[in-house]
Amino acid sequence: MLGKKIKTARKAAGLTQGQLAVKVQTTKSVISEYENGNRNPSFEVLSKLATALNCNLRIELDPKE
Repeated sequence: MLGKKIKTARKAAGLTQGQLAVKVQTTKSVISEYENGNRNPSFEVLSKLATALNCNLRIELDPKE
């Protein structure tokens, strides 16, 4: 779910994975791993992604059913 949101926001911003990687000081392969759900970004990286993609960062905890 998070990976899909990152990818959608990146495309909406008109950025390649490589361009986004430069903005958040990581590599294209790491961005690919985030987008494919193979790796989870730290809170620090999430903050950088939100800034680079001009998005709000919101964390929610939903009660278990």
